[in-house]
Amino acid sequence: MKSLSMSVLYWVALVFLLPTFIESISRTSASCDVNASEDQPEAQESASTISGHVLNHENKPLSEAVVSLYRFHSPSQRFGHFVPAAPPATTDMSGIFRFENLADGYYLIAVQAEGYAHSHSTRAINEGPTTSTADVRMQLPVAVAIDLKDEAGQPIEGAWIRSFNRSGMNGSIHATQMLLRDLNFNVPASNKEGRIVLADFPQNETLRLTIAHPNFAPIVIEDLKVTNGVLASAVMKPGVVLTFQRHADESEERIENAVLDLRHSNFESPSTILSYEVDFDSSGKGSVTIEPGDYEFLRLQHDDFYLTPTLHARHGKLNPNHPLHFDAGRNVELRFEVHRRLVAKGRVIDAESSEPVAEQSLIGKILTGVSSDEQDQTEFNFTGWGESNAQGEFTVPVAKGRMRIEFHGTNYLSDTEFIDFDVTADHAMVIPDIKVRSIPKLHGVVRDQDGMPAARVVVRVRGQVRGSKNIADPVLTDDRGRFEIQPTYVLRNDQTNQRQLDYSVVAFDPFRPFSGRAEVKLDESKPIELWLEPHDFDWPLTEFEGELSEWERGNITAEKAAENDAHSLRGQPIPELDFVEWINSEPLDRAKFRGHYVLLDFWFIGCGPCHAEFPVVKMLHELYHDRGLIVIGVHNNNDPPEKVRQHVQKIGLPYPIAVDHPDGRTVRAFQSHRLVEGFPSYVLIDPEGNVLLDDRTIPHPSLRGYKLEILRKLLFRQSPE
Repeated sequence: MKSLSMSVLYWVALVFLLPTFIESISRTSASCDVNASEDQPEAQESASTISGHVLNHENKPLSEAVVSLYRFHSPSQRFGHFVPAAPPATTDMSGIFRFENLADGYYLIAVQAEGYAHSHSTRAINEGPTTSTADVRMQLPVAVAIDLKDEAGQPIEGAWIRSFNRSGMNGSIHATQMLLRDLNFNVPASNKEGRIVLADFPQNETLRLTIAHPNFAPIVIEDLKVTNGVLASAVMKPGVVLTFQRHADESEERIENAVLDLRHSNFESPSTILSYEVDFDSSGKGSVTIEPGDYEFLRLQHDDFYLTPTLHARHGKLNPNHPLHFDAGRNVELRFEVHRRLVAKGRVIDAESSEPVAEQSLIGKILTGVSSDEQDQTEFNFTGWGESNAQGEFTVPVAKGRMRIEFHGTNYLSDTEFIDFDVTADHAMVIPDIKVRSIPKLHGVVRDQDGMPAARVVVRVRGQVRGSKNIADPVLTDDRGRFEIQPTYVLRNDQTNQRQLDYSVVAFDPFRPFSGRAEVKLDESKPIELWLEPHDFDWPLTEFEGELSEWERGNITAEKAAENDAHSLRGQPIPELDFVEWINSEPLDRAKFRGHYVLLDFWFIGCGPCHAEFPVVKMLHELYHDRGLIVIGVHNNNDPPEKVRQHVQKIGLPYPIAVDHPDGRTVRAFQSHRLVEGFPSYVLIDPEGNVLLDDRTIPHPSLRGYKLEILRKLLFRQSPE
């Protein structure tokens, strides 16, 4: 379980730094679809090294440059700050810098040199001890001006840069409001003429700026090329003011600020706000201005306290018809309770042997009241994660009041759904032992119509709740038609939060229109017998329509459809595939795709959900590359090509891998059409070289969940064997 926890730490750090936000809990149940905003254990020491060269604008060594190193620090792992990781270093005559004895974590390298713009690069250490190379190329400083006006054409004074994405020769960085504070990065607010001047940005970088104002909805300025004297302009519209009223009975809990996590229904909206500190005044009020519309998730966070409630679109409704909907011209006040963080202790033990069970995850939840202008209800809100050690012992963050502990471990099923208890004192609570049993393997045989064993048939688990598509990796039957599937965890229903124990096991011939299904219970161990029957190639999709989301069924509003069409490349060629390096293949281009279906899999080394999908992607390649399918893994610009090459060899990816340029130009081109809004993301190209499917702009059963079924149907729908 440690490796999973470590991956989550990097998902959390990356959500504040990468040019593409990691997918969040408001979007799906497992992404980088991880719960990136939930607590996980800190990284371990690894005594690693980060070293490199500072080069000038002519690519020559630059001496006397001051290099500072910051490490992302997050006590709660929901949000965090960059703190100095070592004393600053000064480059020698060869332009070399070096930092040693570094812990696992996510690092920001900041370089200053006389006559050059400040430059930054990032590096992750998650497989230490290791040596990471980080060359930084300096560029001449350039001034960029932005003029802001309201809808009447009047200049807007007092607008500021809330966050920005920078992409250039040193890679990409997403700087949030909190990161800007950490680095003392200050861009003056717009003046009386409505102008913001960015005076010290590296030449030839590409910027994506989010601009905010107390009275106007935030806006984004896309793809601003940093060249000398460039002038951009934008119009800001009136916004909705969200006021957060903090309530606490005890003076010691009257906190001064909290971190806002707000997700717009369109995650790429400038009104999606992550890692943003809201300051409270003496009366306990803080505010932020956003655009009107629908939102999916809202939470205030603090290192030492819980602020409740957490609001979701599926509950905590501000409007009975439109959850988390904010109308134009109508400001909203939300009231939050403050609870000091405490600790509960417990053990995880085997129900049969009473032996301790290590590396199992648990979460704490507190029963809270939900209150706003238009709502009044109660629910359990998340407080934090715990993980059992070698002795089975764990601690979970709690607060005074009614608490609940839920088991969320892997390979085990707990005897009870949850444990409820009351926290009445400030000392650590001890809760009853959590007894668990190994999840039985699903095993059996697949038979053809004549009763003979069916070899090399795909067998996988399906369920009736979203996120169930990857409860276990699919497998192929052996020569005797046998299979074994080890479910790794137990799902909970999105609406009821109850454990899901009933599933379907599905078998389908990857090359012929034959399929079958059987019903199973996850807490039972009985042999399963599956019989293949004639079915259309789309049967594995149509048979399980109930597990599809509204989006996957094509049920979207006309407004949303129009928005998608404005960005989508459906039926159009993909952006140019311009990569710095290809692995496992010679360079491929769109001309070589003619006559082939091509699946693009966007991923990066630190993305746990990406790796969880690799068994399915590898199976697709194994089954269908001889039938004309081309699978390409597209790695973003997080890591240099050599590190990607080593990682690809280590985990055994057999298909072509393409690595983006340091400036992220190719992935950014896909992002501009919303084809990539998190990792993993998939784009399917048809034999004519045009976009056929993606998971962001084209409603359809998702490629992430149904890659096997979709490609099987497309490859054999006209000529089944």
